[in-house]
Amino acid sequence: MLLLCPLQDAQTSKTNKNTKPLRTCLINVIILTSGLYITISVTAFVLFYLTDCVFMI
Repeated sequence: MLLLCPLQDAQTSKTNKNTKPLRTCLINVIILTSGLYITISVTAFVLFYLTDCVFMI
């Protein structure tokens, strides 16, 4: 996504010279990072739960 941001900026700066491209780029980055964080936390929880079950047996 970070690599696509300059391309989006270049394309949209021709049509309108607002700060919208940068804002959408930041929103995309925030969504990506939050998605990664959720995925990591869920994976960690599942791994912890599985190891807990293994130790219980």
